[in-house]
Amino acid sequence: MSKLNKAILLIDFQNEFTTKGGKLHENVSEVIQNTCMMEKVPDLVDLGRECGATIIHSPIVTDEDVVVDEDDTVMSNLLKGKMFEKGSWNAKITKELEPEATDYVLKERKTTSVFKGTVLSSLLKRNKIDVLFIAGFLTDGCILQAVQEAYDAVYGDDTSIDDKNELRPIQIVVLSDGTAAYSTKIHMNMLTNVIPEFCDVATVDYAEEMLIKDDMDAIPNRQRALGFSIFDPIKKLRIAMIDKWLPGERFVRFLDTDGDGMVDYQEFYDFLN
Repeated sequence: MSKLNKAILLIDFQNEFTTKGGKLHENVSEVIQNTCMMEKVPDLVDLGRECGATIIHSPIVTDEDVVVDEDDTVMSNLLKGKMFEKGSWNAKITKELEPEATDYVLKERKTTSVFKGTVLSSLLKRNKIDVLFIAGFLTDGCILQAVQEAYDAVYGDDTSIDDKNELRPIQIVVLSDGTAAYSTKIHMNMLTNVIPEFCDVATVDYAEEMLIKDDMDAIPNRQRALGFSIFDPIKKLRIAMIDKWLPGERFVRFLDTDGDGMVDYQEFYDFLN
């Protein structure tokens, strides 16, 4: 029975997003509040360290030396808005997730890709990671790009074979209540309709259970629905109904069964089930 090697990838947990006064904080504050991610993710990371998981921080920085492609509107906007500037408070990793001595920090990442120009791919290979949990910002931005790039970046033509010539497939899990977008609707759409095409989606609670388990049998079948992974066609139909008939505020009112003005994850699960 082989030991599971696990890692937690923390994308852009920086004051610019996480903290009041950050230029992008108000944009993501709704989802941060709804998910309680800034309480849950630090606890997950602490547990990960205790369980021997690899903790990887991937902050983005901008400066005058950044070369931006003409079609890269995201990086262009960050530069124009002077966001995540190197050496600034805004670019500093949030205090709730300050790196510890055993953590890895991907230095000088100057693109929206967590792989391009960083050692992330080689780090995951060297540590023979079986399960990669992903948390951070934005669900429809760097998170989506990370899962789209991950398999090719980590497993090229032959790097999925370990030193015993055994296949070690990686399971990538995006944390539904450990990530955020500019609105609940965008966040939910990514988690239900887009990201499950590339990887699994699960809650922080599920990730905590997986961190404690130590055998390869703990990895579930890829076709099993985890958290917000919607493989059931009836559930997909319900999501389509939300998109078509319940946009914006009507979507919130329809699912907000306790009347607090927000759609929490239990309310969303109850609707799907």
